[in-house]
Amino acid sequence: MRRFPCLAYCIQPAPSSSTEVSRRRVVGGALTAGLGAMLAASETPLAVAAQEATPEAGAETSTLETVSGQALYTLPRDHRWHGGSFYETGEYWEWHYWTGFAHDVDTGEEWGLFYTTMRNAFIPETGQPAVINFVSLTDLASKTFYPASRGIVTGGEQAIFPADSTSPDDFEYAIESGDGLSITERYFHAGERWDFEVAYEPSAEQVALAIDVALVLEEPGYLPTTPTGVEEEGYSRDGLYNPETMYGLSYYYFAPKMKLTGAIVAGDETHQIEGTAWLEHQWGNFSTEDPEAYRWRWGSIRFDDGSGINWRQWERGPDNAAVFDLNHYAIYTAEGAVRYGYGRDLTYEVITTWVSPHTGRHYGLYGLLRTPVGTFYVSPMVEDQEILIPGMTVPLWEGAMEVRRNSSDGELVGRMNLEELFNDPGLPVGGPLARQLG
Repeated sequence: MRRFPCLAYCIQPAPSSSTEVSRRRVVGGALTAGLGAMLAASETPLAVAAQEATPEAGAETSTLETVSGQALYTLPRDHRWHGGSFYETGEYWEWHYWTGFAHDVDTGEEWGLFYTTMRNAFIPETGQPAVINFVSLTDLASKTFYPASRGIVTGGEQAIFPADSTSPDDFEYAIESGDGLSITERYFHAGERWDFEVAYEPSAEQVALAIDVALVLEEPGYLPTTPTGVEEEGYSRDGLYNPETMYGLSYYYFAPKMKLTGAIVAGDETHQIEGTAWLEHQWGNFSTEDPEAYRWRWGSIRFDDGSGINWRQWERGPDNAAVFDLNHYAIYTAEGAVRYGYGRDLTYEVITTWVSPHTGRHYGLYGLLRTPVGTFYVSPMVEDQEILIPGMTVPLWEGAMEVRRNSSDGELVGRMNLEELFNDPGLPVGGPLARQLG
């Protein structure tokens, strides 16, 4: 199983044969010959020259940097949640996120699934960040949407090894809200398996909901969302991005295809399911206080041929004008080759909006997505997939979409999960997300 086919393995020796001489070999040979001539002219043996070179290791003998400045992140270690003094900030933000399409193994009925757990903004009183969870189950046949969300600011998270751990890279993360929400995540390096368990007791806002599934990595493995593996998602009008503190910046990778098996509960019904999922992990100090940072439309297209597109478009209030210079996308093949781009090479044009009966918000759910690999008409499989967060003013639309080539009556070529989050630009500084939960 390949992991990070680009980042881990893209630097490979060029193939050679007895009939081909590469430019790199010619240049390298010339440099080697030149160095030999220089040493010969100085009558200095090569072994002596090497011995007199500055040693690489040892802070007392060398100023070469051998610790920092290496890989941006290392898997599987960075699958874990992150902590320590570096992330004890109000801007810390991290999530494990996945969406899936699955079917009931007995009836064949299809479901759209969404899960994310966020850790956001360190809370000094608890010594832990706030935790925000969103889930939804969508019965695509009956067009019934079952959402749930809750924030936890009381601490109590556990980060341990699973009871059946077989690797030092395994982890288990768990937390309970004390009022009807429990979350457990496990990762097992052997087999690249992620387990997600979340349960909501019934409340005035939703029926009982539960997800207990395993996601197993499939080709093409984990892919970086941008060429650098870093995204400037923490939008700042002042442009105060800082790679030393990760202010306004985040590490970001995704796994476009994972095998999904397990069970879901909606009300009194339990369904054994199987299907495929998309997983992503993002973290950094990018939950900036600028309300404009929380205005984006994001999508993950999964074409029927195994390829796909991961894209994001920021918009600026009050008229939701696209911020084209921040647009970015990753177009990948079924084999994991990735093509990246920015700006107007990928745009989303809203054709028709849906008005939420719950909040009165307008969501641009019907649109034309113009990309370097074609134009696609996208539309919701169920319109009402809006998630409200108790105690917060930022609703979220997150749901399953159909993808057709060129127009609304074009060929059906895939599916997409769309996320639309447009924070009110009139909110005061410091208003977004976990800062509202305290």
